[in-house]
Amino acid sequence: MVVASPTISVTVDGIPVAVAAGASALDAINAVGVPLSQLCKDADMPAIGACRTCLVQIDGVRGFPASCSTPASDGMVIRTDTADAKRIRSGVIELTLGMVGDGNGGNGSIEGYGLLSDAAELHGISGGRWDSRERQATDESNPVFNLAMDACILCARCVNACQSGHQFIGAIDVLGAGGSARIATAGDKPLAESICTTCGQCLSVCPTGAISVKAPPETGAPAHQVKTTCPYCGVGCGIKLEVSDATEGPEAGRIVASHDDPDNLSSVGMLCVKGRFGYTFVQHG
Repeated sequence: MVVASPTISVTVDGIPVAVAAGASALDAINAVGVPLSQLCKDADMPAIGACRTCLVQIDGVRGFPASCSTPASDGMVIRTDTADAKRIRSGVIELTLGMVGDGNGGNGSIEGYGLLSDAAELHGISGGRWDSRERQATDESNPVFNLAMDACILCARCVNACQSGHQFIGAIDVLGAGGSARIATAGDKPLAESICTTCGQCLSVCPTGAISVKAPPETGAPAHQVKTTCPYCGVGCGIKLEVSDATEGPEAGRIVASHDDPDNLSSVGMLCVKGRFGYTFVQHG
């Protein structure tokens, strides 16, 4: 006998939606499909509530609560599109842009920062309003990926993924306070000298590209996605492979990237260094 999970009724911008009891206001917003910036909330991890870019208005609730950490309740009326909510979110995003340097376009460009750039575009922000502050040097000690603080917004997604959110390793944390706050290891040592296992979970959840692969895959052909199982051990982790669409030449059938599969019940969105980066062996031999 299958017992149906209890649901509650919520209204988002005039659209009624039923969500599971225990869901957040942001879950209801996402269920409706209303676009809303959410820089620090990863779909597979608990809410952090650090970025404040998902602020909304809720009838009967004072102020502008963060929808990611606000439990939804039956009959709740959520408004994402009021002038005040948009103004407050725009201000938060402008302040966040002040944490990063010029984007890929230079001259005050906000391009190239992933979800942060998307949030700025969603709110009609075309350039940074505040001067960016001096940041710590990029940590290039890890053999696979770099940690560039000049693109970091201290959302703590990576910390959450490394600690209790996913991997339970605890290699990185937020160190310092104020202008000196940064993502770093215990003792502020380089990543290569820490307990980091190079699983890349931090890389997969970073919303701005502050954590990036040293040598991203290069292919001139578009790729399609194939879901499969990691071949390395008996856990059965789910992986999503990006496979080149080329039909001839060295790119034909080439695997260009491997991603975690949050829908896989064995790994629930987690991968180790082998599953995420150790796929090139199939192209040799």
